[in-house]
Amino acid sequence: MIKLISANLYNNAKRVMLRKTTFGSVIINNNERYFCSTTLPVRDDSPNVFEVTKENFEAEVLGAKVPIVLDCWASWCGPCVRLTPIITDAVEAQDGKVKLAKLNTDEQPELAQALQIQSLPTVFAIHNGKPVDNFIGLLGEEEVEMFVQRAAALED
Repeated sequence: MIKLISANLYNNAKRVMLRKTTFGSVIINNNERYFCSTTLPVRDDSPNVFEVTKENFEAEVLGAKVPIVLDCWASWCGPCVRLTPIITDAVEAQDGKVKLAKLNTDEQPELAQALQIQSLPTVFAIHNGKPVDNFIGLLGEEEVEMFVQRAAALED
């Protein structure tokens, strides 16, 4: 039997967690099968996470009052999907000292081109309208948390 859910599989080697983000696959967890449909990986219940478009990029990212972690992703990118809950949790743990901007490169190709995105995921820390740090690819949970903590410390 396959149950339909809208969730993301996040596996950190010790446990399996289901999260509401994006995925399109069958997940086997404790011998139960789940089909995860694709949804937008932006928490709509958080003031610290938002979707980036070419219309709001300048005001919301470059003109932000707090540091921004800009996550450039695509729904077909497996590492992007695995990064989403890790980076979201790391940002939420900073209690508003940093915000997470999610840029879907398939939906915003002009912006991705302007940022010269060549690999996914690509993540930038932006402070005072300028990129000050970045990483490309999927990092471990601790490395992502340290990246977000460094970005949050830029507020001071």
